[in-house]
This record gives sequence, structure tokens and C-alpha cells, in this order.
Amino acid sequence: METDSKYVLTILKNSTKLEDEGFLNSSNPKIIKSTIASFRARKTQTFVKWVKGHNGHPRNEGADDMAKRATQKEKASYINLNPPKELLVTGAKLSIMTQKLAYIGILQWKRSNGEMQRRRTTTENFWMSIRQKDLERKTREFLYLVTHDAHWTGTHWLRPSMKPELQQRAICNACGVIEDFDHIHGGTQQLVISWDVATNEVRNKWIQMVNTRLDLDCRMTLPRYERKALPEDWTTLSGVLVGITVDMEEGE
Repeated sequence: METDSKYVLTILKNSTKLEDEGFLNSSNPKIIKSTIASFRARKTQTFVKWVKGHNGHPRNEGADDMAKRATQKEKASYINLNPPKELLVTGAKLSIMTQKLAYIGILQWKRSNGEMQRRRTTTENFWMSIRQKDLERKTREFLYLVTHDAHWTGTHWLRPSMKPELQQRAICNACGVIEDFDHIHGGTQQLVISWDVATNEVRNKWIQMVNTRLDLDCRMTLPRYERKALPEDWTTLSGVLVGITVDMEEGE
């Protein structure tokens, strides 16, 4: 095989290094991966020879002519860039990973918007996940009922056997639409209020925990603990928090 491209020769000579780096520092990684995999698929030895371009070499001139005609085609020819998976090497070796390569890899992942992480959950996987024993039994039962639309929400209240005052429960008072679980968990205006209440509850529990610990530290200064007691001036030490109130803003 002959080529006038030193770029191609460099890629083939350094194919192992490029694979170890996960092609993170390479231009056109998909094409390079496919090229290396295609060479690896050959059952016989392949020798590549460099020839000087635009020097009257008949095969090189013929290749240039074919490339020129290809650029003038109205419809691009199909090129399979997806060789068998067993011929591809994915990922990068940790032994050669540097801060630069890791940074490049993170940027590439961000630009792809995490496409590799976007997988459709199958019905089987979803069913198995809600039956995991790591979840509390009441949680599993709740998810089971939600999945099978067995909770008395939404259109269940609109059954003909229901009294008019009960049928009103099917409608969200704030939004005026059917109050099913999709609406309860993501579409209702009251969800914002619920999150605000939950946020305040978590913050207040944190404040209570901090104050309880500080109260314990204060008690540890009692003389009866003798040498194990905290020093009396422990609150004057740099970085010591002596108290926090509910109305204090974060960062104060």
C-alpha cells in the first residue's frame, strides 16, 4: 500500500499510543479508529510505503484524480465507519492518563451532552428496579400502585358511581386540570410550595442538629470532667461556631 500522506503513516506507526490515550488527543478520532480496526481485520501482513506526492507517480496521481472526482459528486458515497466491536478499543488507560487528557475527555463528554449516558429504560429493567429489596416495603408498594394506576387520583374520581362532591377531587384546585400523578409530580403550581416547605424543613433540622452539638460542647466544659473537659475559652478559638438561629441567612 502506498500513500503520500505522512499523517497517515504517523497514525499507523503510533496506533498503540493513540488507542492507549483513548483517541482523546486526536483529530478525526472516529475515522482513525475505523482505519486502525480495518488494518487489524486483515489476515495478512500489510506494508505501507510513503511516496512523494505530485511527482508523476502514476498510482498517486490516479488517487488524487479519484479524490477530486469524489468532491464533485452530488451525493456522498457510503463509508462504513463501524467495524466489528471486537476490533475496537474503547476508553483510555489510567496508566498513561494525564491531567491534560482527562480535561480533554471531560470537555468532549460535555459537548456531547452526555449522550453515552442516555439510555432508554426497558420495561423489564424498570419493573426490576421498583422491586429491589434495597427500597423500603412501603416505597415498593407505592411505586407498584403508581405504575399500575391503582391510586385514587385523577380520572378514578370521575366514575359514574361517584357522588358529585367526590368527582370534584379529580380536578386540581390550583390549575383546573386532571390531577393525576403526572400532574402532581411535575405540573402543579403547588409543587413549588411543597419544595419550599421541604427545603425549610431540611434547613431547620440542620440548624437544630448544629445547635444540639454546640450545646453538648458547652456542657463538656463543666469542671466535673476534670482533664477531659474542654477549656473555658474554647469559644474564642478561631473558626468556632457558637450558635445559629433559624432566621440567619446562609453565608452569615
